Amino acid sequence: MCWNQINNQSDIDNLMHAYFGFHDSCICSIDYKSGAKVDEKNGMCGVDKNCVLSIQFESQMPTFHNQPDKKSIVLKFIGLHRLDLSAYRNNFFGDISSCYLSFYKGFIVWADHDGFDPDDCGDGNLFEGSRATFVVAKRLEWKFIHTKKS
Repeated sequence: MCWNQINNQSDIDNLMHAYFGFHDSCICSIDYKSGAKVDEKNGMCGVDKNCVLSIQFESQMPTFHNQPDKKSIVLKFIGLHRLDLSAYRNNFFGDISSCYLSFYKGFIVWADHDGFDPDDCGDGNLFEGSRATFVVAKRLEWKFIHTKKS
């Protein structure tokens, strides 16, 4: 299956509709590729401006709507600028009841709750401090994936 591109608000709306607004979902895995490496001469090569973060989610909602083929989705953030991950929050289960997904100052921003405010994400600055899990990147692609039954 090919990747779906997020280029405008209509693409965001389509993703949110297709995955039920991320209701009753959770992050299952994260894969980060920076592009950084140590070369043959032992020199450090910097981070690629197109570093990639892929996040796999699973949701209960597709099963409730008889669409089990849409249980798992991967969001691929390209040109990653920032990831803030709050894996555990004071006795709360790691489920997501809604999410924030929007364009902001030339970036795409995803956060684990729809009340997220990129102008006030903990310390008043999207690019510093937060209590939410959120991602800031230049581009976003997504696709449904099939996962093995356990």
